[in-house]
Amino acid sequence: MARPTDYTPELAASICQALVEGTTLSEVLRWKNMPNRTTVYRWLHRHEEFRRRYTVALELAADELADKVVRIDGTPGTYCWGR
Repeated sequence: MARPTDYTPELAASICQALVEGTTLSEVLRWKNMPNRTTVYRWLHRHEEFRRRYTVALELAADELADKVVRIDGTPGTYCWGR
């Protein structure tokens, strides 16, 4: 089956939700019925709402990742960097 190339708000929302949940874009694009990376980049260029949601999704994912890095240290109230 060919990868989708037509933008839909539903497909864009699925991609953004997966990113928020910590799935990388590379992983998402390996799922069945997902577009390729070039298509996603084209959509980001052409669809302002998708670009906005994608940006927020990456910011939320980065925040979650930073929180996990802090927890890895195991010392309450301290951070792994800048000691």
